[in-house]
Amino acid sequence: MLLAVAVWLAGGGLAARADEPLVVLDPSAPLEAAWRTHSFGEPPTSYTQTNLFGTPWIKAKAQNTASGLIRDLAWQVADFPWLEWQWHMEQLQPSADIRTKTHDDFGAVIYVLFGTPSLLNRHPPTLAYVWSNNKVSVGDLIKSPRPFSRLRFLVLQSGLTANGKPVDERRNLARDYELAFGEPPKYKVAHIAIWTDSDQTGEPAVAYYGAIRAVAE
Repeated sequence: MLLAVAVWLAGGGLAARADEPLVVLDPSAPLEAAWRTHSFGEPPTSYTQTNLFGTPWIKAKAQNTASGLIRDLAWQVADFPWLEWQWHMEQLQPSADIRTKTHDDFGAVIYVLFGTPSLLNRHPPTLAYVWSNNKVSVGDLIKSPRPFSRLRFLVLQSGLTANGKPVDERRNLARDYELAFGEPPKYKVAHIAIWTDSDQTGEPAVAYYGAIRAVAE
């Protein structure tokens, strides 16, 4: 299911010195301390803490489920333009197709919301970094098939990795935003979410999310 960002509410912020990274996701910290679960009527995806490759991770397991973990933040993209993280995929939904409303299940997504949904800003610009099956290709920029949405999918991984090892990512938020929306970001990063679901296809998916940091350079 597509993440319905318009129902999210703002919460606490995140602060750090400019010379230190912002720790967005610490897989060893209690999930309930910083994250909240959001689902859209379907049973929730299971998010549990585990160890993988000798380090802490968040394991997401979905089968006929749809939900994500959301964290409410506040930082200027100009101060911390880089987002770094690790992720790993164990199982993908073979018939998922994120280009369609009827099969838009996600193996793994990191959503970055620029601004908070409100009556005057019902659909904040949102980047979604996607790990999906090979129906889409690495580098594809896909506009959400949902009407009125300002959500853009940027495919970073397609299919399972050949070596079965986790993948390190480093993305420049300002550049990716301008690629997706044709202009520099106007708003702070207000929310981050991790998301794995299989309510459309009913096919199981298993993903792992490692540490996520926002850094200045």
